[in-house]
Amino acid sequence: MKIWVTEFWRDTPFVIQMDMEFHKMLGIYHLHVKATEWLVPE
Repeated sequence: MKIWVTEFWRDTPFVIQMDMEFHKMLGIYHLHVKATEWLVPE
């Protein structure tokens, strides 16, 4: 699932915010946070 998320947020920065809470328990929260900063600087 980690790979799926990694390739998914690359095309859709909005989905990351929604999945961020869902994958937070999986330990992928840090990955989403980083991606959000790259895709959404502000």
